[in-house]
Amino acid sequence: MAEVEDNFCEIDGSILEGGGQILRISVALSALTGRSLHISKIRAGRQKPGLSNQHMQGIELVGRICRGQLTGCSIRSEEIRLTPGVITAGEYTGDSITAGSISLLAQVALPCALFASGPTTLRLLGGTNVDFSPPIDYIQKVLLPTLKLFGVDADLTVVRRGYNPKGGGEILLKIQPLEHLKPVSLMERGDVIGLHIYSYVAGTLSESISQDSARVAEDAVKKALPGVQLKVSKTARKESAADAVGNGSGIFMWAETDKSRVLAGSAVGSKPTDAVKAAAMLVEHLKTGATVDEHLQDQLIIFMALAKGHSRYLSGPLSLHTQTAIYICEQILSIKFQIIPVANENVIVECDGIEPASVPSLSVFLFLAVIAIRRKMDGDRKEKFYDIDGSILEGGGQILRISVALSALTGRPLRIRKIRAGRKAPGLSNQHMQGIELVSRLCSGKLEGCALRSEELSLVPGTIMGGEYIGDSITAGSVSLLAQVALPCALFADGPTTFHLRGGTNADFAPPIDYLQKVLLPLLKRFGVHAELSIMRRGYYPKGGGEVVLKVTPVKHLTPLELVERGDIAGVHIYSYVAGQLPNRMSEEMAKWAEDEITKELGPVKVSKVVKREPEAAAVGTGSGIFIWAETSTGCLLAGNCNGSKQKPTHEVASEAAGMIVSGLKTGAAVDEHLQDQLIIFMALAKGRSRYLSGPLSLHTQTAIYVCEQILGLKFEVTSVGEGNVIVQCDGIGFENAHLS
Repeated sequence: MAEVEDNFCEIDGSILEGGGQILRISVALSALTGRSLHISKIRAGRQKPGLSNQHMQGIELVGRICRGQLTGCSIRSEEIRLTPGVITAGEYTGDSITAGSISLLAQVALPCALFASGPTTLRLLGGTNVDFSPPIDYIQKVLLPTLKLFGVDADLTVVRRGYNPKGGGEILLKIQPLEHLKPVSLMERGDVIGLHIYSYVAGTLSESISQDSARVAEDAVKKALPGVQLKVSKTARKESAADAVGNGSGIFMWAETDKSRVLAGSAVGSKPTDAVKAAAMLVEHLKTGATVDEHLQDQLIIFMALAKGHSRYLSGPLSLHTQTAIYICEQILSIKFQIIPVANENVIVECDGIEPASVPSLSVFLFLAVIAIRRKMDGDRKEKFYDIDGSILEGGGQILRISVALSALTGRPLRIRKIRAGRKAPGLSNQHMQGIELVSRLCSGKLEGCALRSEELSLVPGTIMGGEYIGDSITAGSVSLLAQVALPCALFADGPTTFHLRGGTNADFAPPIDYLQKVLLPLLKRFGVHAELSIMRRGYYPKGGGEVVLKVTPVKHLTPLELVERGDIAGVHIYSYVAGQLPNRMSEEMAKWAEDEITKELGPVKVSKVVKREPEAAAVGTGSGIFIWAETSTGCLLAGNCNGSKQKPTHEVASEAAGMIVSGLKTGAAVDEHLQDQLIIFMALAKGRSRYLSGPLSLHTQTAIYVCEQILGLKFEVTSVGEGNVIVQCDGIGFENAHLS
C-alpha cells in the first residue's frame, strides 16, 4: 500500500509482479508528479533480490531527466529514494551496459519526456532483441503507432542491433513534448488485413536460418487461421556487421486490422520451434478478438492514467505486469481503474485520467522549496561559490574539467561564466556537457545550465559516492577526457567506482586511450592510485562507439610525486593499427617508418613493435594511427601519437608521432606535454611536496595550475633550469577521504 504523506510516496517493491515493473512505473510517476518516492523490499522475492544493472540504469536515466536527487541506486540495493526536480528537455543517454533490454529503458523514460519543456532525444544502448522483454521492433511497430492515438509524437531509429550476451545495440528515440495526452478507446478489433514477418540472423549465423524461420512462421499462422485471407509480407535478412553486434537470431511478427489495431508475437532463437512459438503467440492474441496484446495491455496503463478524459481497451486476461501497473498508478495518482469481464474471458480496462498538465508548476514549487531548505541546512560548506571565468588562458575544456572536479571534491558550489567565449563556437559542446554531467552524478550534485552551447553553468555538489557510472560522448568525443574529469573525484568516493566510458578512443585533439593505459595510470601509481583500465572496443571519428571500463579504488590520501631524473632510455614501444576498410600494409608501413626515424634520431635503442588489424568486434568504424611510448631507467614514461586520415600519407603519420617522442626525449624532461598538465590536480591534492621536470609549459598546464591555485588557495612554483626546461612543484593540500579511516 502506498502511503502519501507530505507529498511522499512509499512503495513496497515485493508486491504483485515484484520486479522491474514496480520500479519503472513508480519512478516515472514520481518524476511526473514531483512527489518524492521511497521503494523498499526491491525484488525481495526474487532469486537475486535488489536492483540489477538493467533496473539501475533505467532509474538513473529518469533521475537525470528530472534533475532528481537519487540515493540507494546501486547493484543489489533493496531500497531507493528519489526526490524529483523539474523534467528537463535535452539529450540523454541510457545504457544497459551488457545486453539489458533497450525497450525497458524506453518504457521508463518515454512518459517523462512527453512532459518536458522541449524536445528530448534518448540515446539508448544495450540489447535490442533479448529474452524476457519486448524487442525493439515492438516499440517501433506496435507501441509508438498506438501511442499516436494519445497524441504522442515520437520517432525511433534503430542504429545498431545488439544481442545476448554482448549487447552493444543502439537506438535513438526523439520525443516531442505535448500539453496533455488525449484519451483513447480501443474497443473494436476489426478484421485482420495484413501479416508482417521480420526474421533475422546476425554474426556467423547463416541467412538461410532467417529464410526458413519466416516460412515456418507463415505456414503456422495460415494453418491456425484457415478461414482468414491474409496479405503477407516477409523480410528475411542477415544483419550486416555494421548494423549488429554479436551473433543473434529471431523473429518478430505483427498483424494489422482494418481498425488500425496492431498485435504482435516474437521469439529469440534460430530453431524452427522458435518461429512456431512466435506464430502461436500472435495467433492466440488474434483468436481472442482483443484489441491489444499481452505486452500492450500493461504498457498503455500509465498513458491512460495520465490522459485527459476516459480511456478504455478490450483485452484478454490481465497479466501480472498489467495488474502491477494498475496498482501503482492507483496508489500514486489516487485514480481508479475498472476491470469489466466480457465474453471469451476478455475484459474491458478503463479509467478517467488525471491530466497532469497542471502538475509541473506544483513540482517546481515543491522542488525549489526543498532546495532552499537544503541550502540553508548546508551552512558554511555551501555559503560561497567558486566563480571561474571560462574564457581565460586555454579558455576551453581544461578550465571546465579541473573546476568541476575540484568543486565536487571540496563540496563548494561552482559557477563558471563565459564558457569558451573566445572559441569559434562558444559555450558547451556535447563532449564537455557529458563530462560535467558524469561528475554531477558521481557527487549527487545539483547542476544548472549544462546544455549545448550554454555559456554559464553552476554546480552545487553533494557527496561523492562509489558505484557504477556511464559517461558517453555520444559521437566520437574523447573517452580519455571523460576519464580525466572523473578519475580524481572517484579516488575520494566512499567505495570502489566503475566507469563505463563511451565515445572516441583514438580521437584528434586529445590523448588516445592508450596514453591513459600505458603512461598516465602507471605513473599515477606513484601517488598511490590504484585504477585498472580495460579497452572493450575502440571507436574512431566520426562514429565513435568505443568503450572502456575504468575501475577505481578509493584512497585515504595521495602521496607526493617526484619526477626530476629522466634517466636513460630503456626501451621504445610502437603500437601501429588499422581498423575497418583499411589495408594491413598501412599499419606495417607506419611501424617501419616510425622505427627508422627513432633509431636515426636516437641511435641504437631497443624497439618493440605491435602491428595490428583491430578485429571487427573490437572496433567501430574505420581508423588508423600509431602510438609510441618510451620507458627510462628511472621509470619515466613519455609518448607520442598520431591518428591517420585521408589527407595524410602513412609516412607523415609515423613521422609526426616519432617526432613527438624524439623531441620529448631530447629535452631530457621527465614528463611529456600531455602528462605535464594531467599531473597538476593530483599534485595539488597530495599530502606533501610534489615536483617534476618538464619542457616549456603548455597553455593547458598553465590553465590547470591557475584553476588549482584559485580554488584550493595553494601556490605552484615554476623554476627555469636551462635549455627551456622547468621544474614544477607545489605543496599539496593533503586532501583526505572522509569516508576512509
